[in-house]
Amino acid sequence: MMDHRDLFPPIDPYRTGSLRLDARHTMYWEQSGNPRGTPVLFLHGGPGAGATAVHRRFFDPGYWRIVIFDQRGAGRSTPLGEVTDNTPSHLVTDIEHLRTTLGIESWLVFGGSWGSTLALDYAATYPSHCAGLILRGIFLCRREEIEWFLYGVRKVFPEAWRAFSEFLPECERRDILAAYYRRLLDPDPRIHEALRKPRDGHVPGRVAKLAVLAGRADEPLILPIPEHTRSDADVLGDPGDRHELVLVPLLAATFSI
Repeated sequence: MMDHRDLFPPIDPYRTGSLRLDARHTMYWEQSGNPRGTPVLFLHGGPGAGATAVHRRFFDPGYWRIVIFDQRGAGRSTPLGEVTDNTPSHLVTDIEHLRTTLGIESWLVFGGSWGSTLALDYAATYPSHCAGLILRGIFLCRREEIEWFLYGVRKVFPEAWRAFSEFLPECERRDILAAYYRRLLDPDPRIHEALRKPRDGHVPGRVAKLAVLAGRADEPLILPIPEHTRSDADVLGDPGDRHELVLVPLLAATFSI
């Protein structure tokens, strides 16, 4: 768990804004630290986790021009939880749009977990504008990684995995991805809100940190990503009344970077 003493002191942004991405999506962005400093871009995880105030504290505010934004469908970007027109290609294009809007020639890109995936995709697409990468918890969306998240993780966290899998009827457990995806996008609140209810001491939606992925563009899937546990959230800060089960579909999620 992250320790507050390991981070720089809390700071406020010196500039915030909204960037219209298309007819549907609008991005929230902010800048903090040194306006004349070396630019660094922070990419949050999830997908769909959103950024929080503590992420500004990863960087020395006297040196870095810290740029943070919420990806499509996440955090303060709108509409929250929107899955239409929300793919890795869209997100990479959004990053480049933000760079040109802010007048930045190149920046250091920092990302962890899903943020590392997006950082690698951006660097491969726009190498001349990426001064470098800082990555942690690297996730490449390979089939074997998805399989480990869904099934291999039970060897390490058997109780949490049991709550995650046994939430589903036995007949649906052969395809956990598709079963959860149907529930998350079901328009009936009684269906998707059930993911918030405790089961054997665990909350399936919280334990799994459900995120939407895709094996094929026409068949989106989900997998559990333990991006932040509840104890982590106490350190990272609660981003207001953001929904815990925000969905961000990652279509064409296998990258060959």
